[in-house]
Amino acid sequence: MFQNLSMTITADELDNKIDPKGQGNAVTANFIHSLDACIVHQVANEVDFDLATIHDCFVTHACNAKQIHGIVRRAYTKTFNVDLLTEFRMEQINNNPTAELPSVPELGDLDVSAVKRMKYLLS
Repeated sequence: MFQNLSMTITADELDNKIDPKGQGNAVTANFIHSLDACIVHQVANEVDFDLATIHDCFVTHACNAKQIHGIVRRAYTKTFNVDLLTEFRMEQINNNPTAELPSVPELGDLDVSAVKRMKYLLS
């Protein structure tokens, strides 16, 4: 009891069963979040100055701004220069040969390396 307030916390028992509907609903968000984390890890492994991250945002001192822009751009180019969705689909098929998965959308003509030349990527 705190200042005449009381709170009760309850938790459901977790079981070891996989929830197929929950997994299906979460796969897209989890895939995207894993890409964000991949970028963060690549950047963090390359910097030799103070760096903070909040999800997929980077914070550093102004004197490091030009350097962090280059590092982030290289990480994005390296990561997204690969057809990750096809790789993910093939991994799922290899792990679950009986799974019926839709084809991946056709890739467009985006030149991922153009990220290195863009005036604005971070703000």
